[in-house]
Amino acid sequence: MKKITALLIFLFILLATIALKAQTAEEFFKQGKVKYDSAFLKEAIVFFDKAIELKPNYGAAFSKRGAAKLGLRDFNGSIADLTIALEFLPKDSSIYANIATDKCYLGDYKGSIPDYDKAIELNCKGLHLYRGNAKENSGDYDGALIDYNKAIELDSANAIAYNSRGYLLSFLEKYQEAVNDFDKAVTLNYISDQTYNARANSKYKLNDYLGAITDHTKAIELNPLNDYYSNRALAKLMSNDNSGAVDDYTKAIELNPNRGGDYHNRAVAKLALKDSVGFNEDLYIAEGKYYDQGIEKIIALKYYEALNDFDWVININDKSEQAYCRRGAVRYYLGDMEGALLDNNKAIELNPTNGQSYYNRGTIKLAIADNIGAIEDFTKAVKYDPTDIIAIYNRGVAKYNLQKNKAALKDFNKVIKSDPKNDLAYTYRGLVKGRLNNFEGEIEDYTKAIELNPTDAINYLNRGLRKYIMGEDSEAWNDIRKAAKLGNEKAQEFLDKYKNDQNYNPVIKI
Repeated sequence: MKKITALLIFLFILLATIALKAQTAEEFFKQGKVKYDSAFLKEAIVFFDKAIELKPNYGAAFSKRGAAKLGLRDFNGSIADLTIALEFLPKDSSIYANIATDKCYLGDYKGSIPDYDKAIELNCKGLHLYRGNAKENSGDYDGALIDYNKAIELDSANAIAYNSRGYLLSFLEKYQEAVNDFDKAVTLNYISDQTYNARANSKYKLNDYLGAITDHTKAIELNPLNDYYSNRALAKLMSNDNSGAVDDYTKAIELNPNRGGDYHNRAVAKLALKDSVGFNEDLYIAEGKYYDQGIEKIIALKYYEALNDFDWVININDKSEQAYCRRGAVRYYLGDMEGALLDNNKAIELNPTNGQSYYNRGTIKLAIADNIGAIEDFTKAVKYDPTDIIAIYNRGVAKYNLQKNKAALKDFNKVIKSDPKNDLAYTYRGLVKGRLNNFEGEIEDYTKAIELNPTDAINYLNRGLRKYIMGEDSEAWNDIRKAAKLGNEKAQEFLDKYKNDQNYNPVIKI
């Protein structure tokens, strides 16, 4: 009985396989389309795969498979299929539209615009709105407005177009026009907490605080977010409803206890209510929250936002030396050396024993080539924190810049003793040893730096040049070639000249 059952199963599989092989590419495509239309995208792709296997020039199958991949968020795979589809169906506007959509999802808004252009040129309907979004995200606000206007002209009941144009007009500070568009979107039953919040923010800018409160309330009814309570609280604060503002900020803080602005503004409302204890408590918390936010923004490389947070800390407490120290660091990252120096000077004035402030100021001075001042500050940084190896390293660099070679050597020795995997310290120590005519030690240090960081071209170049001076021409040029391969332009320049002149001496051209 078992043998008969096995034979029947085998026969069924064999017949099914024969039937499957007998299907044409068109039949597979139709089956795939049924699955696609039913939103079974993975299953649809299987059939489109078989159709393409049987008919490699099947443009419609590539198009549909690309559309299915778009639905599955395989945007690069979708673009690849749709691009092939265009070879066979160059007049299919939907293919261009789908490619544009893929690019938008990948963040390539500017790249999507030519595809939207082509799709619109081929009379694909309803794309002005989406091209407008792409233009807005690309910074072409005038072009975006033109497209939103066109979308509304083509369909006066397009609530999303009114909503999108409203957001853009609000961004462009055309608040009354924005309110008008949001009004139209809402009239067309576009019910969204974000739309009510956006309209409220525009009304706030027009000093219509009661209107803003009404809209924020609607937004909260739809979605009780921290931002909406915080925004409504601000409108209440501006309309002198201080008690209502306190209630809303309290709710906002319950939802997100980490925003300094909510504590700060609640403190203002409490002060207006003559609650001095609550005012001081909230102001103290706000200072800490702003500071923490600033640190988070530095880590996230959002320096302008961090600058704003530390501004608020100092606005609340102008004796916060840590805030001045951190704001000075942010200004340094933003290239504002003068502002950075002023902040670190203030931090040191407030606390002359904080090694971090001296380190920061030393770093600034090193960047502006005030090497003497840098050495003084790094020395004080080490005085207050003897474990600050980076300060010792930077002091060594400043000494190297001033040709204080023996003193620099001592600093780099200390760094390497404490951190034997610091490749930069080996690089600089190698340079110093070269100046002190310890050529073997110089090469050893470059070699160690290469061992620790084999992708830093400068060590190959430095070692190559020293070997050239020592008469080791073959090894020298090997190192220079390696440096050039790693992208060092000076090394490549040497190689180019060496090709034209085998007697070329790279050392005297440094």
